[in-house]
Amino acid sequence: MKLGHRGANHQVKNQISQKVEITSQNHGFEVVRESLNKKEDVLIRPPIQAGDIWKIISEEKDISHILILDGYFYTKLSVLHKEILSAINQNKIVIGAASLGALRAKELNSYGMIGFGEVYDFYNRFPHTGDDEVGILHTDDMQYKNLSIPLINLRILLKKEKIINNKMKLYLSSLINRLEKVAFSKRTWQYIN
Repeated sequence: MKLGHRGANHQVKNQISQKVEITSQNHGFEVVRESLNKKEDVLIRPPIQAGDIWKIISEEKDISHILILDGYFYTKLSVLHKEILSAINQNKIVIGAASLGALRAKELNSYGMIGFGEVYDFYNRFPHTGDDEVGILHTDDMQYKNLSIPLINLRILLKKEKIINNKMKLYLSSLINRLEKVAFSKRTWQYIN
């Protein structure tokens, strides 16, 4: 991964203001397109949206696996459960991780979808975690830079006892409490500051 660890947010102390801030790390995985250019059997698509899986399985007859990492949640319709089940029924292996992929894997695990990663594990340990917890707004310019903070990243960080101290736990708890009260689209750095 060219951009380093992207599985949780990290605390950073601003040396000018002396405030502790949380860095925005997209909880999705980054696949460097150039690293896969030589692999003819790998297709890379933008964040998944409704209809994409049906399109893939109708156009790409030889495809055997579909990996869902991030997907649209707000500005476009999300990938449908029905289309994932359709792929599974056609003997495609469907795997989900990171953001929307982890959420769908949790929802469809009993139907054969495979899930992995910290976000997927969190949904398994805390099954009442809301869909909005993985929701983020991002730019739509093929860079997909975060414009909001996924609440689930803060919850996962809070559970990492070995890397945060009590002061940080209190800060994260109060931040989570504050962010829970607003729509995921409002969970921005501007809102926090």
